[in-house]
Amino acid sequence: MLFEQVKKLWTDDNIELDKGTHYMVNRILSMQPSTVLLSSEVNQHLGRIPEWAITGLFRYGITKVNRAPYIHFQKRPKVKRPKLTEKVSKTLNCSTKHAAESIMVLENMGFKVHEFYGLKDNE
Repeated sequence: MLFEQVKKLWTDDNIELDKGTHYMVNRILSMQPSTVLLSSEVNQHLGRIPEWAITGLFRYGITKVNRAPYIHFQKRPKVKRPKLTEKVSKTLNCSTKHAAESIMVLENMGFKVHEFYGLKDNE
């Protein structure tokens, strides 16, 4: 009966899981590589949100996602302009790594940080 409910998650849009089976359905989903991250996410909410919402999370995760979410890490910026990076790190009282990240974020927003410090573009 439990495996029938798991199978219906993939096929039936209007599924109502039996009361108290969400934990076991989540355990079964955690054994499949394609739904292990979905299972981990749902596991954080078990017991805190109503059972109908957990069923909705299962349905959405299986029908729409059915894959591991894309995780994007921001690239570590290289210190290309040592003068600018040094001035920003002194102004913000931070490391050169954080200064380079701050410069990158500000420039992505359209600010010209080098002009603020009176430097040329490549300094």
